[in-house]
Amino acid sequence: MPRIASRWSLLLIVYLTNTASLFAAFKAAALTLSPSQNVLLLSIHTVSMFVSQVSDFGYSRPAYRNLAQRPELAEQARYYYSVNFQRFLIMLFCLPIAYFFMPVSEQPLIIVPGILLIVALSLRSQWLAAADASLFRTYSISEIIFSSLSIAIFVAIILLEYRPTLIVVLSILVAARLGPVIFVSERLFRHLPSAFVLRFDRDIFRESLASLGIKLTLFASHNFNGFFLVMLFTQSEIGLYLQADKLFYAGVGTFVFLSQDTVRLAIAGHFRRVPWYVLAVSCLLIASVVAICFAITAPFFLKLLFSADYVSAAEPLRWMLIGFPFLATNMMLENAYVYLRRHDGFALKSALVASLGNLLTVAAAYSMMRPDVAAFGVLASEGASLGFVICAFLRKTVQIGEDSFAKRVCDADRMVGFPQTNAGAVDSQRIPIDDAGLPYKVISERNRRRPKD
Repeated sequence: MPRIASRWSLLLIVYLTNTASLFAAFKAAALTLSPSQNVLLLSIHTVSMFVSQVSDFGYSRPAYRNLAQRPELAEQARYYYSVNFQRFLIMLFCLPIAYFFMPVSEQPLIIVPGILLIVALSLRSQWLAAADASLFRTYSISEIIFSSLSIAIFVAIILLEYRPTLIVVLSILVAARLGPVIFVSERLFRHLPSAFVLRFDRDIFRESLASLGIKLTLFASHNFNGFFLVMLFTQSEIGLYLQADKLFYAGVGTFVFLSQDTVRLAIAGHFRRVPWYVLAVSCLLIASVVAICFAITAPFFLKLLFSADYVSAAEPLRWMLIGFPFLATNMMLENAYVYLRRHDGFALKSALVASLGNLLTVAAAYSMMRPDVAAFGVLASEGASLGFVICAFLRKTVQIGEDSFAKRVCDADRMVGFPQTNAGAVDSQRIPIDDAGLPYKVISERNRRRPKD
């Protein structure tokens, strides 16, 4: 438990410094740039985030579970380069999309830091949180150092009343995000032969294709409502919504960043004895208290992170906070109980339900010509998805966790004389299985012992 607590503490520091550097940039921009330039900065960041998610393809979901099952640093380095090489190739195909959707400006060179921001966000590997202790520390410390340096620069800009251009603000953000990628890549390069750096791994690509449907479906979820509104409304109409959007997802990101480590804990067997309804009720109650506290203090945080001119954004922010308890509970249940490769089909159905609820909300916002109504997309999508997950758990239409699978493996091992397997350490990645759910090693052993005709 102390090891888990120290790991989560470091994860929390990483996320808080990342978020603080981003909002230090927004604060400096709100105080030094014109309102139109400030909204342009938010729009460029929103488009960059969207394109980086597109270029991620379907790699992040399997990356957490796969990296957690590679104990050797050399294996983790090889996996890191294999994944990021493919992500880089996909990002190159996505750059024309970014150029098309990137907001226009009187400064034509603004496209350069905008594209570099996409590169930095696309190659960031937050799934390194599932790596071994040494690689995890390298990743965490590099993120903390570069984010802290950018915070110091933005604080100096505010205190010295320096008035930078939009290009300068974006360039600092790019350095803060691209620096850790270069640092970690250089460290891992030492543990890997150069021949493996640019090697295309077909197995990794096939697995990413399996989770690509989930990724594409989630593009219609509430996470990308800011992008939808940038396309549907003018910048003057969505200014307040973008302020609320950035603040809400900064807070949600703290939970999301930590909850991703739930997959690593689930693989280690920490949730085998925890009933899903106990975890669901606990998350729902705790998240509701947190949402109420932030809803009350919303004006304070808007003044602190932006300026007093954006206090009106507290209303759409509160509408988003209504859906936070459902979001937190849904994410914890899926990460703790339906995280394996055989659960990808169920995750796709859950994502479809969530996206449908959000798209209906965005359509209502556009028909009413009120972009702030899209804030209810969090409640609509996460509430529908959580209802779907709970119904599936109650009706037992999805196999929760590894219990049934582990039992079949142990029974099969006893049938052929193998030592009993640790049920908490069994999953579909470490022991390949056939369509009937039995390990290939058991099948091959049976065939070997079967008397020949």
